[in-house]
Amino acid sequence: MSRGTIYFNNTGRETCLLTSELALRDQLGETHDLEAVRALFLRPAVTDDYGIQFGEPDVQGLVTFLCDEGEFSCERVAAVLERAFPQRSLF
Repeated sequence: MSRGTIYFNNTGRETCLLTSELALRDQLGETHDLEAVRALFLRPAVTDDYGIQFGEPDVQGLVTFLCDEGEFSCERVAAVLERAFPQRSLF
């Protein structure tokens, strides 16, 4: 699952917001603050406190993450990684 913006079935944040608001109204009724929910989707908390470090990719770590934890097809992952990193052995 991606972190950050949430997308459901190839829909964007406005559709997700509407869907969430309708679901919340059904569950919570009209007495709750839906503007807080709207603000959460339209103005999420973000940070500028991060860094990017470039280095050698951990190809075996990618395979483990995608195949073992993410349940991706190992054959398809290997094919893509071999095209992306032809100089490395995957298995």
